[in-house]
Amino acid sequence: MKPKRSAIKGTTALMLLGMHRSGTSLLMGLLHALGLDLGPNLMPPTRDNPKGYYESMDIVLIHERLLAALGSSWDDPRPLPEGWEYRPEIQPYRQELTATIRRNYQGLALWGVKDPRLCRLYPLWREILSELGVRIKAILLVRHFSEAVASLSKRDDMAPAQAMDLWISHVLGPERLTRYANRTLVFPPALFEDWHGVLRRIAEDLQISLRLDDPDALNRASGSSRRFCWYGISAKQWPRSANEMTWRRRRLWICGSAMYWDPNA
Repeated sequence: MKPKRSAIKGTTALMLLGMHRSGTSLLMGLLHALGLDLGPNLMPPTRDNPKGYYESMDIVLIHERLLAALGSSWDDPRPLPEGWEYRPEIQPYRQELTATIRRNYQGLALWGVKDPRLCRLYPLWREILSELGVRIKAILLVRHFSEAVASLSKRDDMAPAQAMDLWISHVLGPERLTRYANRTLVFPPALFEDWHGVLRRIAEDLQISLRLDDPDALNRASGSSRRFCWYGISAKQWPRSANEMTWRRRRLWICGSAMYWDPNA
């Protein structure tokens, strides 16, 4: 039996922050199989992601309308206005997100949320969750820019320069904003080399409880991993192990990857 709570205060939100086409669905699917509750009304699979997104449809729809109110969209790499989260026109969306979080996640000691738009909307979420008394624990999932750019260009016919700018905003922003949060870093190739080891490290780094020794949960997670093996993530150009890198070195590696990319190469 899961512990019951009467309010959202005191719960823990596990936020998965990652760029579009970076393996966030794979990782959240594994976490969900190992017992992470994602709430109701998950987004159904589509042709672009037939294995499922593991995202709250309620939250994604609010995010889309919020970005539109700011004159932006999911594929717009331009920075949001300074202090956008405090603007009067954003307050209805803040209230709607707050109500949705209370409705969907109260009573859960640990719950997860994932949407690539979170990488840009994290400042508002940080404000809301602090106000609600919810602890934040974050996973930063970073796919190599060349693979993410190629995937977006193929799926959406997006110009490589635009896709690269989008990658920068979705990777460097969350890295900076979560420096004082309880967080861990994951590189997608490691999920295919040893997904069980990656999930165990996540649990240890963030001090959360996952069903890592439950045979049924492990079978579900193994099936989830196999279903995503078409994803095409390679280990080329990646550090061998995130465990061996300090956060300062990780930031330098991420920034260096972005700086030395030539979209015309």
